[in-house]
Amino acid sequence: MDCFEENDVNSGSAIEMSSTHDLIKYVRGSVFHGCEVVWGSVNKFLPSGLLQKVNTKPMSIRLPISGLCNLTYLNLSNCNLGEGAFANEFGYFPSLVTLNLSGNNFVRLPSGIGLLSKLENFNLENCKRLQELSDLPSNSILDLRADGCTSLKYLFDASNLNRLNKSYFNFINCFNLNGNQGCNNIAFEMLKTFIYQAISNKRETFQIVIPGSYIPDWFNHWSFGCSLSISLPAHWNNSQFMGFALCAVFVLHEHQRVDELYTYEFKTFNATHHLVCCLKLDGRELGVYGRQPAFRFSEKFCQVESDHLWLFYVSRDKYFGIEWWPNSSSQVEFLFETRGPGLMVKECGVHLIYEQDVQELNQTTTQ
Repeated sequence: MDCFEENDVNSGSAIEMSSTHDLIKYVRGSVFHGCEVVWGSVNKFLPSGLLQKVNTKPMSIRLPISGLCNLTYLNLSNCNLGEGAFANEFGYFPSLVTLNLSGNNFVRLPSGIGLLSKLENFNLENCKRLQELSDLPSNSILDLRADGCTSLKYLFDASNLNRLNKSYFNFINCFNLNGNQGCNNIAFEMLKTFIYQAISNKRETFQIVIPGSYIPDWFNHWSFGCSLSISLPAHWNNSQFMGFALCAVFVLHEHQRVDELYTYEFKTFNATHHLVCCLKLDGRELGVYGRQPAFRFSEKFCQVESDHLWLFYVSRDKYFGIEWWPNSSSQVEFLFETRGPGLMVKECGVHLIYEQDVQELNQTTTQ
């Protein structure tokens, strides 16, 4: 097998090699656009089991990967990768859109992550030894999942958010972040940075899920339970109106056995639980099913412990469009709907965002 033609492999397919020679030819190829590298299947062909099994001493690996410039999807989950794995080599993957490093053993992110300018989906779930996230991919869209990173203490500087137009951050069960600034403070600082940049540069979506048990004080409307109604002032939808920030404190009161969890309803998302925010204007629900702010997770991968905070910002036009926000409306209701066993919203909050509010908030917090 000297090489593959692009039509030999369908996007998203898995490839198994029959020899080390084939592996070398494979990793040097540049035509596997969108194909998954099944490292578990090729481990037996590497000298001395170069990729060790989980529960052995973490390893660093060096492979001849300089030819994978067109690779868009790379799965290295549960490969027992340790500190220094793939040192300075992620620059060889300029086309990566999805990278799965979940279940590995490094303390810090592999170097070169910041070079991945097209990376949108970054999975670090259950990297139990990971202590810091010091760098982010240099893309405008990022979905970062770090659920179950129980040693995580330090996050990137909030200024890293300046280049992001859409961002989703999951930090379920990352309780060690409390020893840094406090999870609620971290989430709010990230939100503030994101919406401040939205004044001069149109930003669409920010979302973070993080351990937390109370609504930040900045949210001037809040309520116990899963719904909140607010009266709208006259001419509220003016040129200064940017969108709204919402948050909810949720908890799971029961945990079912993994083999009893039902995923069929959410099979598209591989989720066991679902939390979505629905809106009503003057009692009329907005008919935009499938476009509402939503958060989904699976307890098959990370069992949610204790209270968590879901905090997000959406621009005025992103989810509902200008036509949904007539100035004649006098009341808006936010309803957090839950699906999945034991999931409950304890309290929720909202803040309508205007440019002047954001500028004043930024000046206050920087003094």
